[in-house]
Formats: sequence, structure tokens, C-alpha cells
Amino acid sequence: MLIEPRVLPSLTGGNKEVIGRWIARARSVGYDGFVMDVSDKDKATNSPEILRGEGVEARPFTILTRRTISLDDRGSVKARLAGVRGRSGTDAICVRSSSAEVLNFVAKDGRVDIIRLETQAELEAFNDGIASLAGQYGTFVELPFSPLVRTRGASRSRFIRACNKILEACGTHHARLLFSSDAERLVDVKNAWQKATVLQILLDASKQVGREIAIKNPAALVDRCRGREGNLAVATQDAAEDDAA
Repeated sequence: MLIEPRVLPSLTGGNKEVIGRWIARARSVGYDGFVMDVSDKDKATNSPEILRGEGVEARPFTILTRRTISLDDRGSVKARLAGVRGRSGTDAICVRSSSAEVLNFVAKDGRVDIIRLETQAELEAFNDGIASLAGQYGTFVELPFSPLVRTRGASRSRFIRACNKILEACGTHHARLLFSSDAERLVDVKNAWQKATVLQILLDASKQVGREIAIKNPAALVDRCRGREGNLAVATQDAAEDDAA
């Protein structure tokens, strides 16, 4: 199964028609599904329930939803994550932070599926200890793909150096890494083979590692989300963690 881990379509003008165009685009570049970020969307017109309904109609194409939470300091973590699954209604929870202490905490928190690293400060906050915890607890680490192909000059060089550091840390500690298209336009949806090739060229990733990042790991994210839906033990764990927060 080929899955794009993050798309950000604008859903103005009716969910069904717009989602249909995104499904057609994703299918045209080889995807069997995508994960739609609903963090900044209008809850009235872009609820996870509506998107899941569209996903059912689109079968066998898979649509999952995710919500991203930005956490600035360790003191805000418990309050922001308390009951997060029930409140968000999404399939996956993603956390962003430029604090190594926060990332260290959420890497082992079962309510968090993905650690998102986007800004330079977030990239620099990530370290081997966080990678080790992410590997142990199955938390995904996500980087944006577009800076590899869009940015130029010093900014691109800094991003590539940071990605190499994170790639090495995740490889050493068996943490699963994602590179997401972050597509806001249809043309920005990049296929998995293109990602794998770029990772080999720019980050010197092996062919096997490139395929794992672009193909195997996104499929594992879907398995994690689907496994939670039908797994009473996981649901009970999430509830206990919410109560303890």
C-alpha cells in the first residue's frame, strides 16, 4: 500500500468535489491513500467524521485524518494532551516542538503518533535520546519533503545537514522516519518513488532506506491507526494516559 503521510487541501466549495480531485491526483501518482491534516481547517465543514465518510465512499482508496499540536514547553504537555484523542476525533496525533525536553516526553507518550520537525529550531532540538525513545515506543518522526527540492543556497544546505543527522539517528535507533509532501496544491503531491530517489541522491540514503521511508513507514502508520480502532487494549491505554495527565 502506498500512502502519502500529509496533505493539506483547502476544502472550500464542498468537501465531496474537492476530495474527489485530491483522490484522483493521488491515484494518478500511484497512491492508495493519504493522511489529511485537519489542524487548521473549519470544524464545521472539515470534521474528521465527514472526511471518514468520504473515505468510505472512495474505497478502496484510504483517507485518514491527523491533527498537529504545537507544544512550547514541558509544563503545557499534560494539559494539551489530556483527552486529546476524544477531542480531536482524528486518526493520528502529531506534535511539534523546538524543546528537546518536550520531544523527549512525547516520544514515549502513547497518545502521540508522530513527531513533526519542520523549523530549524525543531530540527536542531532532535537528538539521539529522542530517536531512541521513538524507536522503542514506535513513534514516527516526520520531516517535510519540499525543502529538499524547493529551497536553494544556505537554507537548503542547513536543511540537508539537519536531515542527515536525523536520518542517522533514526537509523541507529530504529525509529521510523517519514518524509511528507505537505501538499497544499494538487501538483505538490509527490509520488513515493520520486521521494525515494531524491533521498538517495541528496541524503545518500541507501535504496533500501529510501524505500522504507517512502513506502514501508507510511503504510506502518496506517496500520498503527487502524490497529488502534479495533484494539481494546490500546484504547484502554489511551484512556488511562488521559486520566493520568
